[in-house]
Amino acid sequence: MEIDNLAKIEEHYAKLKKREVTYSQDHEQEFLVYVNHGKAQRPQISGKLPPRNHSTSLSTGEAVPSPKSRIKDNVDLAGVSFKTVMKILWILSLVLAATATPLSIQKWAEFKLAHQKQYSSPGEEAKRLKIFTENLAKIEAHNVRYEKEEVTYSKAMNKFGDWTAEEFLAFVNSTRFQKPRLTKAPPKLHLNRQLAEDEVDWRSKGAVTEVGTEGDCGASWSFSALGALEGQLAIKTGQLVALSSQNLLDCSADYGNGACEGGLTHSAYDYIQDNGIMSESDYPYEGQQGSCRFDSSKSVTKISGYQDVDYMSETSLQTTVATIGPVASAVHATDNLQFYYGGIFFDDTCNLSLTDLNHGVLIVGYGTELQYDYWIVKNSWGTDWGENGFYKSIRTLSSSEELHPKWKNFKKLHQKSYDRVEELKRIHIFEANLKKIEEHNKLFDKNEVSYKMAINQFGDLSQEEFLDYLKTYNNKGGAKTTKSVKLQPHLNAEVPDEIDWRENGAVTDVEDQGAVGSAWAFSVTGALEGQNFLKEGKLVPLSGQELADCAGGGTGGGSIVDGYNYVIEHGLSAAADYPSDSSDGTCRRGDIPAAVTESGYVVIMGNEEALKETVAAAGPISVAVDATNWQFYTGGVFLDANCSSTELNHGVLAVGYGVDDGTDYWIVKNSWGTEWGEDGYIRTARNADNNCGIATDPTCPIL
Repeated sequence: MEIDNLAKIEEHYAKLKKREVTYSQDHEQEFLVYVNHGKAQRPQISGKLPPRNHSTSLSTGEAVPSPKSRIKDNVDLAGVSFKTVMKILWILSLVLAATATPLSIQKWAEFKLAHQKQYSSPGEEAKRLKIFTENLAKIEAHNVRYEKEEVTYSKAMNKFGDWTAEEFLAFVNSTRFQKPRLTKAPPKLHLNRQLAEDEVDWRSKGAVTEVGTEGDCGASWSFSALGALEGQLAIKTGQLVALSSQNLLDCSADYGNGACEGGLTHSAYDYIQDNGIMSESDYPYEGQQGSCRFDSSKSVTKISGYQDVDYMSETSLQTTVATIGPVASAVHATDNLQFYYGGIFFDDTCNLSLTDLNHGVLIVGYGTELQYDYWIVKNSWGTDWGENGFYKSIRTLSSSEELHPKWKNFKKLHQKSYDRVEELKRIHIFEANLKKIEEHNKLFDKNEVSYKMAINQFGDLSQEEFLDYLKTYNNKGGAKTTKSVKLQPHLNAEVPDEIDWRENGAVTDVEDQGAVGSAWAFSVTGALEGQNFLKEGKLVPLSGQELADCAGGGTGGGSIVDGYNYVIEHGLSAAADYPSDSSDGTCRRGDIPAAVTESGYVVIMGNEEALKETVAAAGPISVAVDATNWQFYTGGVFLDANCSSTELNHGVLAVGYGVDDGTDYWIVKNSWGTEWGEDGYIRTARNADNNCGIATDPTCPIL
């Protein structure tokens, strides 16, 4: 309805101008008083800008007289009465009322006053009011999430309030990075890899000039380049002098810069190296390209050269900022930066490609807040944007050229989704896990460890969180019933050197327990499936979900003994009849028939030799282990001197054993899916002092 009303108003004004409708004898003049001539465009930053060290506001880009002077001029020319002027103001109030709430209209009035906004027609103003109102709603919704700690930064209305996200991106993309056309490649900066300070802020050391305002001119590259030079001058001479961005806009085109259409810090430095640069006071900022007025006699300085910091290395950047001073940089500025107000800016939509860099900034320091590392970044959008013209951007996060695609692939492969605060935490953990895996595999390549690691679905979990995941296994369990039998080993019995019950058809496919604590249930069903196959000749997958729902604590965990005791009393249904789902853990057995029944179970007592004998003679065996360091296992024979033989936290299935290059091992079926380990299995060390407790408490059901 609002848009329809606006269209009708515009249509009526068009007819009014053509004298197709009339209200009174002077209505055409009434219209002329009201409308600025010229095609409506995206609101622009005023062409008349204050000096670089002062803020400015967005406006139409033209010198527009005050409302009073415009009314007076038209009254003088057309003889329009004061009554007509009041009618105009009344019509404007109707337009505003049709597009927003009273509160947003009040904020709109404050916004226009603060940023000196004027528009070319009632329709254009109504359009901008609608955009403003939508932006207000988005800001408020974002800040609700900020209060809930779901995002790391807050937003607020600012000079960009009447721009759509697309218009804002058009503004920042006007300076999109292009591949440098350098006549001389800058050398790399070589630094001593000394430990940098924990926090640095060059503002407090007098090396950063006041925040400037580039206006509607895409001149961020010049502010960035000069900011770094201003810092070096202050550090070297003790004097802080604001240098002229306008000098670069007007005079460096021959070096590859496009003035308000974008430029490069390298090209800016090439110009300064050859010519010098004037001060802001002698060559003030105008926000548009003009004729070059450079006066070498007023040049503040030249440079002897410049150097690049290591590509994609935040460590090198940190060292450079700490030891040398502010550094010119470029970022991918997305629409999420439009209304930044405070906090640590983290945007997972940012890209790292050089071709996506579209905005020049100045890195003036770094620090840590609420466990998150950040950069202190000086912008060129005036002091009424961000934290007085600065913003804090997340540091040491997905900045590595290698880490970024790995993190994206990990999230896609495992269907991971986080709010932004959570993602900050998860990506730090992911990066730490990658480093841990890399260091471990170097040892594997040197034959210093017996197994290798790889990232998997647990890649975003710390070891403490992984241990919490394992704690759902109850290694105490319920009391062993009178139907349990202690089996003593026949130490003189002959058993084969190798056996694999998978090859004999006694093992079902690997399952994935997901986030629920049901490993013990899969251990029980695996042993029952094997015994049922050996007895009946049929391999029937059994319902681990039934055990989780009916014999244990639902998704909260249980024990192998509890599982066997349940099957003794109730039998167990087939997985096809009682499938896995995302239920709340309520037992749904009802009248579902039992696929297997159990008369009791055997507890194997003794040592690994007894377990070997039982696996060879009886089939797959339920075992419990210490899986603390199994998180990233991907192949080899797992041997861990720190693995406990008594503190057991995970239920699995021993399906065989063998020898690999002189190393004895167990073949163990897990329940973490086929992408974990060796297609869902792990080979653990055998005859290695009961490593990880595999022979501590094995059990076998009796059907």
